[in-house]
Amino acid sequence: MAKRRKAAAPLAGQKKKSHRTGSRSAGTPAKPKVPSRSPTGRRDTSRRSSLERAQDLAWKAYDTSDPERQIFFAEKALELSADCTDAYVILARFVRNPMQALDLLEHGLAAAERTLGPDKLEKSVGHFWHIVESRPYMRARLAVAECEWSLGRPDNAIAHLFDMLRLNPSDNQGIRYLLTAHLLEMGLDADFDRLIEKYDESSTFLRFSKVLREFRRSGDSLPARKLLTLARAANKHVLPQMLNAGPPPEELPEEYSPGNANEAILYVADFGGGWKQTPGALTWLRQTADSETRKPVKAPVGPTPAAMKPLQKLPQQYGTIWQAVISRVPTWLRDGELMVRPWAMLIVNHTEHQIVGQELVSQEPTAELLFDRLARAMRKPAAGKPHRPSEIQVRDEPVWNAVLPHLEEIGVDCIFRPELEEADFILSELHKLMEPQGQPPGLTEQPTFSSAQGASLYEAAAGYFRRRPWRRLPPGAIIQVDCPQLGEFGPGRWFAVVLGQGGQTFGLAVYDDLLAINADCGADCSDDHPIDATALSLVFGEKFEIPISDLLAAEQHRWPLFGPEAYPLVMSTSGGMNVHSMEPWQLQLLEGCVRTIPDFLELHPYSHGPASATVGPVAPANLKLVLSWPAIDDPGCGEDCQHCESDCDRH
Repeated sequence: MAKRRKAAAPLAGQKKKSHRTGSRSAGTPAKPKVPSRSPTGRRDTSRRSSLERAQDLAWKAYDTSDPERQIFFAEKALELSADCTDAYVILARFVRNPMQALDLLEHGLAAAERTLGPDKLEKSVGHFWHIVESRPYMRARLAVAECEWSLGRPDNAIAHLFDMLRLNPSDNQGIRYLLTAHLLEMGLDADFDRLIEKYDESSTFLRFSKVLREFRRSGDSLPARKLLTLARAANKHVLPQMLNAGPPPEELPEEYSPGNANEAILYVADFGGGWKQTPGALTWLRQTADSETRKPVKAPVGPTPAAMKPLQKLPQQYGTIWQAVISRVPTWLRDGELMVRPWAMLIVNHTEHQIVGQELVSQEPTAELLFDRLARAMRKPAAGKPHRPSEIQVRDEPVWNAVLPHLEEIGVDCIFRPELEEADFILSELHKLMEPQGQPPGLTEQPTFSSAQGASLYEAAAGYFRRRPWRRLPPGAIIQVDCPQLGEFGPGRWFAVVLGQGGQTFGLAVYDDLLAINADCGADCSDDHPIDATALSLVFGEKFEIPISDLLAAEQHRWPLFGPEAYPLVMSTSGGMNVHSMEPWQLQLLEGCVRTIPDFLELHPYSHGPASATVGPVAPANLKLVLSWPAIDDPGCGEDCQHCESDCDRH
């Protein structure tokens, strides 16, 4: 049975629709008006060359959204003329193997150079796009640059883009936007500065990019804040999209208007990687945006004479005992633009078993605030009538030592106790109710986990992020990892995928089944043929994205971090969504991969073809790993479900 063709996703670095021209991507050109008609009014095909007729078919391919028809028209165009550059560009979109896609694009670029000839290539420098015959060349050159980027060859990609600006300084394709995104992501700030001098404008894309550049240069400075104010005036949606939104949509907007939400989505999709790879940048955005929008908070009054006088007039219930506690709650809440771990203040009438006061605050309570809340509980208790207790029991903490003399001044004893039975019980129940739901088990929750293991993992993760291995290979590239020593614990062969080429989620995933990586091969395929595979992953995020138990341990033991946006979250899953505690050997394997894969990618680049390397012993368990590029190409799910098909045999 013939399998149905499946269109491949665009290469990494490409978007189905781009921001570069506002409503239509540079790879989807508008067809020029070139009527060639006979005196009778019919199109005169006899005078038209095979290349012109092939180009007509390429226009038809561009004009349809049906992948099968795009491929059909492009293939027919090449049958008419091997010099139809746009046909190669179209077909390259549907080749899953990026090396084969690059080969197609280079054939297309060579065809464009043949068609133009060396004289026109030389004479057209400076106004390329204005010569209609040169546009297929520019489209192919852009596609080559994006493909080189996706292959982990950023230097080649950036060189292509700079040369395209030399050929066409007016930049009708919007190359400057893609180039600024790449320069910032690669940390080439000096090159960015030179580019921005030539293409300085008030667009959202360049205004926010200049903010990031200035933050790298001067940190939380007045120039950076001024640039941020200008950028936010250009588009108010970028910061919420950058800070609060989840993963970008699979389909980017086809059109945008300056200042609207679609423009913000496109900015974050293309430029978010540079922000996320700059230590402290997102944290600074949160803090700055919060400070500019937060309403002033009324300061606590404290034990002033005016506040003490009405308390002294309240009736005192002798023998009535209160308990008061403060505690950091093990959860995160949004407070303005910030994510905070709130503090709970609880006041209990221990004699009557009633809660007389409770509150969550975003900052650690001061002595003045605690006195205010105790005073309010006396004047307007949540249960019972206004009164002064005879005794308030608290823990021996510095903040209560500051409150004690003022309580005694109104005739209330302050008693320090190590245990506050009723208040502690109520507080523990509150903590349970507010515990984050759906988070994976923390590393520190495992019985055998030690601080030394945490320090080792965090140190390995920081080194991995610093070296940014996602820049060196295309999305979905698979690294085979053999570790015979794992035989008694788990399979000796695993398959690793580096995450981060899209600039959104950085990290590493390791699977014990190759087919699990391809489980997204088609509609309903994974439902019909489920794969019970184990996946070990480490992804980077901000501190509110990891289990609080791990955060507390990291802060207590000062485990190393690359930056405040690079906290490692580790997970072990099976069957796709079932999250488990990570076994010690799984953590050792994952850390071993985190330590060795950056070296492997530097010594054996993906684009150089098959390679194998033995590494070890690798900390922390002295594992010996064999890393290699497996000899596979889109294996599919192994079932004849008509949803999977490798496209590599098409060309």
